[in-house]
Amino acid sequence: MSAFKSIFFVLFFVCILALSFWAGRASLSIYEKPPIAPVATPAKSTQANCEKDSHQYTALQQLQSGSTEETVNVIQQKIDTNNQRAPSAARLDDQYALLLELALVDPQGAMNKAQQLTGDWRARAIAGVLETWGKQDPEGAWNWVATSNPDAIHQFDQLLEVIGRNNPAMAVEYASNLASNRPELTQEVYLSALMGIAHTGSYDVARNLVETANISTEDRAVLMNFVSGSWASYEPEAAAQWVMSQPADLRANALIGLGESWSNIDPERAANFASTLENGEQRKLMLQQSISKWLMKDQQAASNWLAAAENHMDYDDAIHGLATMPHIVRDNTELALSWSERIHDQNIRIGALQVILSELKSKDPAAAIAYIRNAPQLSVIQRTLLQNSLNNN
Repeated sequence: MSAFKSIFFVLFFVCILALSFWAGRASLSIYEKPPIAPVATPAKSTQANCEKDSHQYTALQQLQSGSTEETVNVIQQKIDTNNQRAPSAARLDDQYALLLELALVDPQGAMNKAQQLTGDWRARAIAGVLETWGKQDPEGAWNWVATSNPDAIHQFDQLLEVIGRNNPAMAVEYASNLASNRPELTQEVYLSALMGIAHTGSYDVARNLVETANISTEDRAVLMNFVSGSWASYEPEAAAQWVMSQPADLRANALIGLGESWSNIDPERAANFASTLENGEQRKLMLQQSISKWLMKDQQAASNWLAAAENHMDYDDAIHGLATMPHIVRDNTELALSWSERIHDQNIRIGALQVILSELKSKDPAAAIAYIRNAPQLSVIQRTLLQNSLNNN
């Protein structure tokens, strides 16, 4: 009987322990919430994001469901963990990416950390944080520079470009205010704003700024050159129409930017447009810009077009470029000499002949000397100049 009682009490005690255990688990599940793990990102994400524009970090806002303070704490934990790694470029890359994450929710804190870095990494981090800050809170970023680094013009320039990409009207306002306070920086600050504005294709805002800003004619000409060049990279005909509507003293500069950009994307149409301009330096330059690019793209088509073009001195630079192309000079010297004879300006023609005859001398010295002696369009002075040039080579 005593043995039976002993077994009974042991079983009873085990039951009591089991009930206590399950009761404890139940009370924990009701009154205690399990800790919430911070949102984790793939190990490679920060390193990859490092190479992207900081606007891509806005995706982090969707990943963070807590308050701003909680989000800052999570990012700070990542930064602390990253700082425990062995010093390396990879660690600094990840630190840069994390600072951009932090800048989305605490730009001032991110900037404070960026300023603690040294060397090129410090400059890179400050610029990255400032760009992110400028996109999220342009007024706050601007005020930070104005208060903390009022002489850091490069930071104002950076912000003007960032703001111009996101809010063109605000960029115009900020640039105007800064230029009025620092007139010596007028051209620089307006150019910075226009870089951002043009990047998004807001050419209506850009051209309105150039036409109405209270600036000197010299500054306006520089800005017009930039806008026409930027615009012509995408809509050359529209840009050309705007340029041709401007006063003559501004049009000259604008045509330079227009011609360079238009020639890069469609040299044939740029050459056709250039041929319709009034005779003069602007026409001459744009013909040279467009035909030199066209020759590289399609030499035969450009040569045929030039052969049919009017025989005018505005084409001299373009013809010089064709006549002195290395493979033509080397493989078809007679053709090169023939093209040079269409050049009106004597100095440009002599320059072309010096190049051509130098190559001809290396293959047939007698033929080079014979050309100098017999070419009917050469004066005595020019023959002497070419002969001396040949003797010195």
